[in-house]
Amino acid sequence: MKNPSSLHCLAAVNYYRVGQNTIVLWLATTLEKPPEDSIHVTWRDKGLATYLLCMLLKQHTFFGKLGDSTISLQASQNRKDSARCFYLTLGFEGYEYPRDNGLSQTHYSFQLEVHRRKELWVSPKKQPMSFFQLRRGQLKLQDRRIVPNPECDGELDTWIGYAYAKFPWQFHSMKQIEGFLDTRPILKALSFDELPNTHRPMPMATKRSMSRMTGCITGRMRTRMHSSSWLCTDEHL
Repeated sequence: MKNPSSLHCLAAVNYYRVGQNTIVLWLATTLEKPPEDSIHVTWRDKGLATYLLCMLLKQHTFFGKLGDSTISLQASQNRKDSARCFYLTLGFEGYEYPRDNGLSQTHYSFQLEVHRRKELWVSPKKQPMSFFQLRRGQLKLQDRRIVPNPECDGELDTWIGYAYAKFPWQFHSMKQIEGFLDTRPILKALSFDELPNTHRPMPMATKRSMSRMTGCITGRMRTRMHSSSWLCTDEHL
């Protein structure tokens, strides 16, 4: 490694493992902002913490199938706590054990370790905590779906209210816009200078104009359209 000083810790997990039983002691993603020349705006919500949990499950496969796999941890009892919501989204189940915050549900060797090192477990005297467990490796990973646009008319709880197209499109990544043009030479030839190599959103003009070309196409509107509703283009472009 040529320059260790340039390294940064983006996410980390501290845990105690016995076979297919793992107790997560600490899991976090850095709050530090990426450098200005980075393609990312933040390191949060990039799946780094989820990836580390996947690696813990991967360790369990060394001992066989995931039928006996268990990941345990403590989380706040506050239902609005971001960490608690994060674990619930991934499929963890929460329990309340007022007597010991769930310590009795962990492996016996870990209980002995907590007896020697009190800082490994938050006791009820210090703060009531919920006890979370993920069994049999049933981690729930989020699926990509069409996000309803609240600015458009329609029933947002069904496909009718989904926004299939919106213009102008404030895309979240200038780097992905350039990647889109790389595979479409004609559009690239009609474009101006390249956008910055970053995942930051493309800035939109804020100067007021006499005309506003804005709008969106919802599911309800899309069903009313036919072949003559769209501009025809060469399929080979």
